[in-house]
Amino acid sequence: MKAEFNIKLKEKDLFRFNMYHSYHKVTTWLFTIIGIVIFALSFTTLDEIETSYTMMYWACGLIFVFYTPFNLRTSAKLRMKEGSPMTKSLHYVFSEAGISVSYAEDEEEGVNQTVAWSQLYRVIETKRQMLIYTSRINASVLPKEQIVDLDALREIFTSNIPAYRLKLKK
Repeated sequence: MKAEFNIKLKEKDLFRFNMYHSYHKVTTWLFTIIGIVIFALSFTTLDEIETSYTMMYWACGLIFVFYTPFNLRTSAKLRMKEGSPMTKSLHYVFSEAGISVSYAEDEEEGVNQTVAWSQLYRVIETKRQMLIYTSRINASVLPKEQIVDLDALREIFTSNIPAYRLKLKK
């Protein structure tokens, strides 16, 4: 079986990928919980302290909660600026040999990289993306809206990758 399609990442795809990774870490959840607690506790001290202190608590709470998403959005915008290699369209070929990736525009020049199935670290399917990891930190992001035949791709993954390395939606 073989599947072939082009992927062009958008800013929102990179942002979703970064959010997925950030909110799978304890520290991000810890800061979010601390921010919510600070914000909630500020309401208990409304009549006891000056309004300026209450507003400062609100600001600190909101910073703790919204800093990570704001930072990740800014990071995604900077990475997706014109001229960045991430803005180019990639051509993916999934076959029995593995996954071949090349720039869609340079296909005739033969610029191609193939990764064998045994070299894949993990494949994760989220609500909107397929994430193909070649190591713990390096991944190819495939937005589901750009995948031509998602069921065929799932079938290729299940037949070529051990089950403990797969986390696919059912």
